[in-house]
Amino acid sequence: MKTIVLCATNKQLIAGTWQAGKLVSHLIFNDDESGLVDFERFIKNNPKHTIHFLVDSLEEDYRVEQLPHVTGTTKQALITRKLTQTYRNNLYRAALWLNREKTGRKDDRYLMVALTNQENVQRWVNILQANDALLAGIYLLSMVGQTFIKKLQLTQGNVLLSECLTAGLRQSFYQDGLLRVSRITPIDTDDRARLAYFHTVETEKTRLYLVSQRLIARDAPLSMYIPAHLDDTQKTLCTAIQQENNIACNTLDLSTFTKTLGLTHAQLAAQPELLHMHMLANGAMPTNLAPQDYAKNYQVQKLKQGIYIAAALTFLAGLGVSAYYFSERLSLQERAETALMDTKTQEHLYQEEAKTFTKTPISSADLQAAVESYKSIQKESKNPVRLMQVLSTALDAQPEIKINRMHWLVSNEAEPRDNDETKTDVVIDPNNQTVADAGFTPDASHLHEFGFINGEIANFDGDYRSALKSVNQLVDKLKADPLVAHVKLIQAPVNVSSYTNLQGSTADTQDNNKAQALFKLRMVLKLEGSAT
Repeated sequence: MKTIVLCATNKQLIAGTWQAGKLVSHLIFNDDESGLVDFERFIKNNPKHTIHFLVDSLEEDYRVEQLPHVTGTTKQALITRKLTQTYRNNLYRAALWLNREKTGRKDDRYLMVALTNQENVQRWVNILQANDALLAGIYLLSMVGQTFIKKLQLTQGNVLLSECLTAGLRQSFYQDGLLRVSRITPIDTDDRARLAYFHTVETEKTRLYLVSQRLIARDAPLSMYIPAHLDDTQKTLCTAIQQENNIACNTLDLSTFTKTLGLTHAQLAAQPELLHMHMLANGAMPTNLAPQDYAKNYQVQKLKQGIYIAAALTFLAGLGVSAYYFSERLSLQERAETALMDTKTQEHLYQEEAKTFTKTPISSADLQAAVESYKSIQKESKNPVRLMQVLSTALDAQPEIKINRMHWLVSNEAEPRDNDETKTDVVIDPNNQTVADAGFTPDASHLHEFGFINGEIANFDGDYRSALKSVNQLVDKLKADPLVAHVKLIQAPVNVSSYTNLQGSTADTQDNNKAQALFKLRMVLKLEGSAT
């Protein structure tokens, strides 16, 4: 992508074309009708190139102003208002931030710059606007010189840069690397013949102006630098300035400096402005003096380029993702084919090995049925652990109850038989009602766990009512257990029915001491997995 840098003086316009940071060509257009026509033809032949406009004018104004320290939109509004007040009738103007005061309100200090005569510049700008050129901005040559000073590392103290340009002798004053003021004086033929004298006179005028504007003190040191290709004339010039003006004068050898820029001695000798134009083409972007509307085409082009770049990056990203997934698909397909080949190989080996197996008289279907039956039996296999856990939990709080016998069995019958041969009487509950099942009927499609428990009251002292109470408490605890489906008291520790014949007497003390409070109950557990 090419970049065009224009430099307008009071008499001509220099147009340089840069590509990849190197000067390709440059043309000169005179400030007359033929020059304007040639320049318009040049712009039409380069319609899509970015253009930077540099101005080296005799009519420039520099003022230092103090503004309250603000930020954001308020700062921009304050600067715009101050520029309008200072340069009401000037179209090309800008504010350069210098520094901030360290005491008081700590105001910001700005250098207000403007072109006080814009007619010469406007003729060239009108052609750019008429052809919708991509104008990026308009800048002063002295503002680019600030970048030149920084490249030379002359950012300390008071520096006066004196340059012999096409338009005349330009002397720019920089304080601590920041531009403060710049002035240009035309050089006629006689002045060029007496260049040392002309430099001496103009340098003294510049120093007096700096003192009068209180930019420097009368006795403040001032260093002067003259960029040029070293020869005896330049050395003589520096010596004369040191003697007449008592200013430290130094020459800057451009021979070594311009080699790194790709410029030649002949180019700079003919057009010294090419040095500043080259720095501008390579990124030394100072503050823009032109209104924002002038750079509208350039901003639109930048937006288009940004969209194109974003679209290209998106396309490349999508292409990369697609390539990644495509490679993954090929890899998965290759692994699937490898796995299929391995499977076929294993099947072949299995078939070959199966040929050596001993033949059995039992068919594979029967073997499968046997295995499934075994699995079903294993699944339905049970043990009395759950019954013992439930009973143990209930007995923990009743140490007076003693278990004499426990019979555990698995059945789907409603009333499975116990193998206990002990004969029991009819069981009567404490309310003189017959104790029987409360309508519990086991599901015949499942095997239930039954438990028959025979027990007695340990150390029974003949208190049957207390013994019956203990047994009833045990029954209640078993019924409350979430693993228990049903509890039935088969034999109570005493028969309190009114139909029972009373035998014995109060004198039978010895027989009462030997009496036992026996009981028997049946318990049914819930199916495994259904307990709540």
